[in-house]
Amino acid sequence: MAALGGEFGSFWKLLNTELHSLSSESKKRNTAIRNASDKSIEILKVVHSYEELSRHPDFIIPFVMSCGSKNAKLTTISMQCFQKLATVPCIPIDKLSDVLDAFIEANQLAMDIKLKVLQVLPIFFQVYGKYIYGELCVKLLKCCSDLLQLPNKSSMVVGTASATLQQLIDEIFERLSSEEKDRDNKINEDNE
Repeated sequence: MAALGGEFGSFWKLLNTELHSLSSESKKRNTAIRNASDKSIEILKVVHSYEELSRHPDFIIPFVMSCGSKNAKLTTISMQCFQKLATVPCIPIDKLSDVLDAFIEANQLAMDIKLKVLQVLPIFFQVYGKYIYGELCVKLLKCCSDLLQLPNKSSMVVGTASATLQQLIDEIFERLSSEEKDRDNKINEDNE
């Protein structure tokens, strides 16, 4: 792999390190996650940009699988990767549902993982919001609302989930308002 510089280079290094950790941690616990991690490491070796990474939908599979594994260590590693992946448009659009399902699964684990999910959601929505409608929007909001309904919930999780849910709802309504104005402007232009 040629040396990668700049923003993508540091992004690449973090993902490479975390994928190796995921592969190592899953060696004895889950061979499917290990194999998927190893495949993602190979994908990472051939990409040089965020756009190239988005052309490899299998790349996110080990992160999704880890969140569904119910293993806190594997999920923690994956959530660190999702936090980085959420900041740039490199997750294939057809995998957004899988990512949201992974967040919902991760919310079944420890408090620090729940808080990480809540931290990632607004960033994820800012980058991928234009693709999040209908069922995807329901899943996005479910990531927060489920945490408000848990028995024995901590006040920190409830407060963060409530604030995140409010922020997401505000952003959804802001997007709808903006789209309505754009549609009205187009109608007015067409009538002139």
